[in-house]
Amino acid sequence: MAFLMLLYVFAYITAWTFTIDMNEKVSSDKFRGAAVQDAINQMSEATASSFLDVSGHYAFYKINGFASYENSTLKYDPTDEMKYINSSFFSLLMNGSSGDFEDSSGNQVFLNYTELENETYTFPAFIRAANRTLSQAGLELRNANISNYSLEQVDHLSFNLSAKIDFEIHDRLSSISVSRSYELFQILDVSGMPDPLVLRETRMILASGAVGADFNISYKPMFYSPESIADLAPKHIIQNAAVLNGTQGQGFFYGPAVSVDDASSIVENRSDYILVGNFSDIIAYVNYTHFGAYILTSHVEEVDPDLSNWNCGDEEDETFVQIKYQSFHCRQCGRPCTSACGEDTFCDDMIINPDSKGNTIVVENTGVGTCVSGETYDKVDGCKLKFNYDTHKPFIVSENLSVDSLPIGPGSKRYVLFIASSSSEAVHAVENDESNVSAKLGPASLFNIEELRDAVVCTNYYFSERAPSYPRRLSSQALDAGIISPFGIESMLVGRWAGGDYLPSYEPYSRVDFEFFNMQDGIKIRGMPGCKNPVMCSKPVGDEAPLGHFRVSSDSIDLWSLENISCDNGLAGCD
Repeated sequence: MAFLMLLYVFAYITAWTFTIDMNEKVSSDKFRGAAVQDAINQMSEATASSFLDVSGHYAFYKINGFASYENSTLKYDPTDEMKYINSSFFSLLMNGSSGDFEDSSGNQVFLNYTELENETYTFPAFIRAANRTLSQAGLELRNANISNYSLEQVDHLSFNLSAKIDFEIHDRLSSISVSRSYELFQILDVSGMPDPLVLRETRMILASGAVGADFNISYKPMFYSPESIADLAPKHIIQNAAVLNGTQGQGFFYGPAVSVDDASSIVENRSDYILVGNFSDIIAYVNYTHFGAYILTSHVEEVDPDLSNWNCGDEEDETFVQIKYQSFHCRQCGRPCTSACGEDTFCDDMIINPDSKGNTIVVENTGVGTCVSGETYDKVDGCKLKFNYDTHKPFIVSENLSVDSLPIGPGSKRYVLFIASSSSEAVHAVENDESNVSAKLGPASLFNIEELRDAVVCTNYYFSERAPSYPRRLSSQALDAGIISPFGIESMLVGRWAGGDYLPSYEPYSRVDFEFFNMQDGIKIRGMPGCKNPVMCSKPVGDEAPLGHFRVSSDSIDLWSLENISCDNGLAGCD
């Protein structure tokens, strides 16, 4: 009986132990299966994409920085702009090292990650980091591989990265394994990175020693604008569906406009402002001479002078530089001469020309000559042109202009650029010259240049096939002429380092980036930094003109449609 009881107990214990073992095995299998599933969740497509995003941007950052030095530029093939970016990018991603760079003599140069960068931004490091995590759960990542990878430029500062990632996850007993394959696509954007061309060239200029004491290298960030260059062209100002123009004036001026009614609100830097109103209201304002320029909105009155026996033409009122006439009587040797007078003998009295209306205008009076015996004298009534010199400052007449119709610019102020046909100096040059009337009475134009100024001051990048693309900006061929790129970009340079008092020797050059570093001569542009009015345009570079004078080449004038505001178009002068 005791033996039977013992067998029963033993059988019971054996069954109980077997049951426990089976439960443990099932639980263990479930645990390993759950652990593998959790690992798959961690090694998801999103995780792999995140790795490519971070490591890809870092590779671009390293390439960009390395190529910003003269002796480590990226190689370049104009027939395949992406050739060396592709090679360098994936070498860094896979190995943390690239030999796709060259010095100024064409010798190969290597870009190598540091040990820390190798353990952070390469694919092998990504796998090692994943295995350190998986090993805690008794799992291992095996046969991980990147294939079918490519980098394609899809926009001016954007690249499409595609790659296939394969891997397997095993438990330590190799009883459970799972394989996965991901087709990944990632957009990599280099916007905001410093322009390697500008960095490299300013480093070279600094090393040359031809700079001012405060000159420094320029970390000019790249931000691409989708606007076309054609959209930035100066635009005639429209009011009530009509183009606003002026009927007369002198000089040119860019700045915020303020009406006479609001003029008292301007207490500082009045010389930067354009005062707008009718002539009577402007000159009645006690501080009107403090302002830099004027737009007269009233009709210029023509007054017929009360002169006897002859007509000198209409005089003016309600405008600056008023046309006036002065009458006089004089004598001239008669014509034709008498028989007693030699055929070529005449009095050297005066030269008389008619004006545009046929009126008698004395251009030069040299004094009364002496007639020979028998010659007669004729009495001549004449008139002499005079100006009422109210101002030498820039002004135009644009009737009925409203300040509210002008474009909004910095500080929510209303800005305008106006350009008269002639400079103040041309209008005032010779008082007794009838041509001065034509100089003053030439038409004037009003322009909205706010979009253009934003493009220049913000130094955004714009599409231009003639300009170096981003891949080319990484290379020593960045400034080579004759290369056409479907992703070419150009930008403007503004600052004391760009032809201003930190780099005065570059003052004459175009401010288009690649033209500037190629030392291509430029033409001043009205309304731009350093050239907002004739006084600013004529200042010497230095303390008086710290930014220098904004210029672009004749080619850039055509591309950017700046003909109407460039200083070589024969209108009011800039020097």
